Amino acid sequence: MRKASVLVTLVCLCLALFGTAVQAQTAPIFCSTLAQADCAILQNVPAAGTGVNSTTFDFDLNIGVANVPGMPSQSMNFGLTGDGSWAIDPAVRASMAAMDPAAMDVAMLTSAVQAFDLDLTITLNLPQELMAMAAAQSGQAPPSSITLEMLMVDGIGYLNFDQLVGLMPPNSGLPTGWQGLDFAEVVTMMGPSMGTMMGSGQVMNPSASIGKMDSATVAAMSEFTSITRLADADINGMPVAVFQTNVDLVQLLNSDAVMSAMSSDPSTAMQMQQLSAVSDSLTAGNISITQYVGLSDNIGYQTELLITASMDPTAFDPTVPVGGTPVDISVNGRFTQSNINAAPAVSAPAGATLNPAEELFGGMLGGMPQS
Repeated sequence: MRKASVLVTLVCLCLALFGTAVQAQTAPIFCSTLAQADCAILQNVPAAGTGVNSTTFDFDLNIGVANVPGMPSQSMNFGLTGDGSWAIDPAVRASMAAMDPAAMDVAMLTSAVQAFDLDLTITLNLPQELMAMAAAQSGQAPPSSITLEMLMVDGIGYLNFDQLVGLMPPNSGLPTGWQGLDFAEVVTMMGPSMGTMMGSGQVMNPSASIGKMDSATVAAMSEFTSITRLADADINGMPVAVFQTNVDLVQLLNSDAVMSAMSSDPSTAMQMQQLSAVSDSLTAGNISITQYVGLSDNIGYQTELLITASMDPTAFDPTVPVGGTPVDISVNGRFTQSNINAAPAVSAPAGATLNPAEELFGGMLGGMPQS
């Protein structure tokens, strides 16, 4: 049981670290000693991204933990890989960009869902040691690799259940083949309840906390954040400028101004609470984000993320002697996009079964006000 709680703690910590890295990437640009022309390239990235309406992409994320007390192996590694494509109707995107999020209604949200197409395949690789633990507890050997195939076409989401057969016991009643659900219909069914939630500001805005940062907070972040332009490179034939941002994680967690700004917004409050809970145990940590930006169009073609952290082992096991070997955590990720505004069209899978939203969610949504 204690091993399970340690794993949950590690997963929550890694997710919080990843969320903090995303926040660091969307924070105001600290040009520091960058030349004015270099700074302009970085500052143009958000605006250039608004002109991207379709891409193909691939990514990988690796999480490593070492020296965790009570774990069956000195080190364990989790891996996530994926690829696919996405596209959105440019007119719908422009309408949403011009709209106040608080004024967004159900009709606009439904249009957005119907205007977004996605083709995504992801594979999760779990450590053999963890699978052995699970097999010992359940008596059934789970697969060490899990692949999911997902599609979103015209507001209908599809999942290939054939990939899930090995995850469930025999005769579980799990459907087979491609199964679809009309998410636009679900949004419509939820009706005014979603409009109320959006109007009250409950919809999370990932950049809201950044907008709340005053000059003092920005100045505080600049004390432990640095940006450097590295040598230019090439991504899939595109000449790119390369920028590396480094954030000292220990100083970040000990900055009252920054933590207060991020904790005040719902989109980052949970991450900050998770990190605050372990901040006293963190002995070292760094977030490094490397961005590859097109020299001709200022579009971000690739982002690399590296997070390293060391923690006092007593945070996981109070019986460990003081001064024991630190618990080391690393998060290493990469996201690359290509075929800008030229991604192949996403098509619905042949022979898919469409499940009525009313059957799946009717009971759940029965108590909600209907339009």
